Amino acid sequence: MRENEVMKKNDECTTKAGGRVRRAGRWLVAALCAVGLVLAASAAVAMDTDQIVQMTEMGLSDAAIMGAIDSSADSMGLDEDDLDSLREQGVSEEVINHLRRRGHTVEEEAPVDDDLGDADLDDLDDLAPAPAPPSEDETEEERLERERLEAERERIREELEREQQEQEAQEAREAERERVASQMLPEADSLVESERNMEAARTYLAFLDYEPEYGSGHWYRATFGLAQALFQEGIYSGATTPLLEILMVGTEGPRFQEAFGMLEELTRQINYQPPVLEELTQFYLGDTSDEFQERFHYYMGKFFYDYNRMEQALHHLDQIPRSAPQYPQARYLAGVAKLADEVDDIPGALRDFEDAILAAEAAPAAEENDDILQLGYLALARVFFEVGFFDVALYYYQQIPSESARHADAMFESAWSYFMKNDFERALGAFHSLHSPYYAGRYYPELYILEATAYLNMCNFEKSQRAIEEFESDYLAQRGELQRYLEETFDPVEYWDLMEKAYQTGANPEIPRLFTNAVLENLAFYNI
Repeated sequence: MRENEVMKKNDECTTKAGGRVRRAGRWLVAALCAVGLVLAASAAVAMDTDQIVQMTEMGLSDAAIMGAIDSSADSMGLDEDDLDSLREQGVSEEVINHLRRRGHTVEEEAPVDDDLGDADLDDLDDLAPAPAPPSEDETEEERLERERLEAERERIREELEREQQEQEAQEAREAERERVASQMLPEADSLVESERNMEAARTYLAFLDYEPEYGSGHWYRATFGLAQALFQEGIYSGATTPLLEILMVGTEGPRFQEAFGMLEELTRQINYQPPVLEELTQFYLGDTSDEFQERFHYYMGKFFYDYNRMEQALHHLDQIPRSAPQYPQARYLAGVAKLADEVDDIPGALRDFEDAILAAEAAPAAEENDDILQLGYLALARVFFEVGFFDVALYYYQQIPSESARHADAMFESAWSYFMKNDFERALGAFHSLHSPYYAGRYYPELYILEATAYLNMCNFEKSQRAIEEFESDYLAQRGELQRYLEETFDPVEYWDLMEKAYQTGANPEIPRLFTNAVLENLAFYNI
């Protein structure tokens, strides 16, 4: 617009004054141009888009406008919206590109994604466009930018190549595992079925050396097979690790119930009950049979019982129905659990012991039920003894058969019951029976103290004195040897070896036989 006004005035001057005025008009145009350039230069320190638009409207060349831009001291910080506005007002693309080259724009760089995902080398142009080739008039800034883009493009290319190589290597490993699995696993399975267990175990281990993915079908098959082979071979401690891995997969695993059956047997054979088995309670059992759920709840009830966590034990034991074969054992354990301080339910314990006895009597064919009968009678006797019902306690003690390994304990505790109800004659009768050769070697040091006290209460001082002397000779006189052994022995293995020798040979060179008897008469230890 300003240029049109100048040209209009030029025409007017030419019309009015002829050639002289034409020369003056040309001078005026040149002057105005010079003034525009001077104005642009003088405003370089404060260049903005309005000035660029004004110079464009005045008809200045792109070179002149770019020169004015170059003399600007500070970046104008233009974004894409600003550039679009310049285009709309007639500013050329060459000027706009020059603004970019000279750092007057604020452009968001695409973030560098180290995780290239599924990209491959064919996608390299999308991830890092190739920089423009260098030109003859390339500036220092343009060179640095071009080199940066080239370096970034090279980095991405190397990363893509590395990931592609890793993927190919992984695919090769998977293919090799598939090939090996198709050959080795059927062979190992066949060996297990024919009970060539050690050959099978070696084959499964060889396959697992190929590191199949944890939890995959091949891994599961090989790990279960290894546990089964070692279990069938009787290498129970070796079977525990792969078996535990299979169990921890949960009920979704196809061999969970078989693995659980092996766990039950391992617990019976080597008392295998690691604390981590508590995690088995998190698995859903709704899709399993009633028979399996009964076994599971009994096992977990016994597990928590053995760890002295009685509340959790009762939670599982109480879910076993009366029709289950484990019901007598479950009720006995529940009764003992209710006697614990954290539960303290004596009436409930008595009901459970009675239920255990009745259920065991109803199914006498089960071998373990005979044991439950005796344990139930002893438990009832001891509870009634503790609460002072000595006659009731004596009734239950008398239910223990004479051929039972628990008969000596029942007789000794019966003697205590007679003693507590001041029936000293019957108490002495029980004491005399325990002195017989049949019970020789039993560790009952209190027996002499009770006997001496009973004779004392009956004013038979001579026999009371003799009982004290026998206590001193049979027990106190041998105490020194026991004390010496304990002071010289620190390794628990040595204690075990001593008991094993006493069990196998009956000889006791280190300590008197009396003291090893005290250990071996403990049924739980003896069974181990």
